[in-house]
Amino acid sequence: MKKAAYGFAGLIVLLVAAALIVPSVVDWNAYKPEITAEVRKATGRSLEIAGDLEFSVLPTPRLRVANARLSNAPGASAENMLSLRELAVHVKLVPLLQGDIEVASVALIEPLIELEKLSDGTMNWVFARPSTSAPASPAAPSSTSGSGDAKPTSAPPAFKLDRLRVENGTIVYRDKTAGSVERIENLTADISAGSLAGPFTFDGGLTARGIPLTLSARVSRFAEKGAVPFRVSIGTPGAARAIGLTGTITDVETTPSVAAKLDGKGDDLGVLLAAFAGSPMPPQLSRAFSVSAAIKGSVNAVAVNALVFELGGTTAKGDISVAFGDGVKADVALRMSSLDIDAFVAPPSSPDARPGIPLDPPAKPAAPGNMASTAPATASKFELPAGVEANVGISIDEVIAKKGRINGVRLAASLKDGMVTLNALEAGFPGGGQFSASGKMTSPQG
Repeated sequence: MKKAAYGFAGLIVLLVAAALIVPSVVDWNAYKPEITAEVRKATGRSLEIAGDLEFSVLPTPRLRVANARLSNAPGASAENMLSLRELAVHVKLVPLLQGDIEVASVALIEPLIELEKLSDGTMNWVFARPSTSAPASPAAPSSTSGSGDAKPTSAPPAFKLDRLRVENGTIVYRDKTAGSVERIENLTADISAGSLAGPFTFDGGLTARGIPLTLSARVSRFAEKGAVPFRVSIGTPGAARAIGLTGTITDVETTPSVAAKLDGKGDDLGVLLAAFAGSPMPPQLSRAFSVSAAIKGSVNAVAVNALVFELGGTTAKGDISVAFGDGVKADVALRMSSLDIDAFVAPPSSPDARPGIPLDPPAKPAAPGNMASTAPATASKFELPAGVEANVGISIDEVIAKKGRINGVRLAASLKDGMVTLNALEAGFPGGGQFSASGKMTSPQG
């Protein structure tokens, strides 16, 4: 009896050892056709694995795929929607044996992701499964008992991602309907997830519109009805330029709203804005800056309160609110104690001393005989937006211009139905002179 028990135990050990060791010696490249066939069945796209395919269980479950490409949707600009030089996944063994998924690391080396809005308005990341002629299987009979007590459903396995490492990634977004292309390049980041519902972290850098940027984000675990704290910061590498947003998101699944504090400062506002504008900023913006505000927003409205913005020694305070409905309605109120136009118009220093603000090349003189062939520029027609309503109020205690001082400057204007109304423009000049004006302006028709 003991011999039979020992023999059975030995057999179990051999089977377990085989299950752990055999995957390491199998040539998984021979299974590429079966894998690509399953991917086509699930997505309708072609998967090509040009490099090696490796899988092992000991010492930890590990998957490695080299030089893989997933084809794009019909009509897309690029041949492939996804391509990468290497994918490496390591999963912890003990949690897996307990029914949980704990990913120790994922490495994405040189991924290229092509996202596109096609001419018909569809998105290339929406996968259409191939149609099948097999009839739908009938629904399984209910397993509930006559008392109406249903069997409890098993909870999904726990999931945790310790580290997702992206190296030198590229993301391209094309909009064929608008004719635009946006690129994120040199994406290198470390990402983690405590579970499928968070918390999440992101630390990395990228290049957007030719400007290197750093990005850091922290999002707490999602709650169905509670508040979700978050922190996001964006800046430029190797310099003291950053803007951060810290706050909470509530009602994520129903009517999400955000309440956050905005803080930012740096030595050069122009470099930071150039990343979003896609072009160099005027040298007058190459000054030290700071900004702070309290922000509340939803899909219907955004309010920026207690705004304090300082640029090169000039400080503006105020409040901004924007409401979205049939149109856009905005209210802007700004206050300044002093505005030195002379100091602001003059560039802070030589532009070539400011990194990130490229100099415009000098204009080349026209070749002799070609002066008459230069076509005059055609002025574009200016139209005031009809769907925007705005009220703007600006007050400045003192304005310095050409070494003169103008006191009590006040502007009150509004935009409605494509018409600008100057309710009041007032100023006081040295010697007791006063200036006031009002009027209306509409864009020319036809």
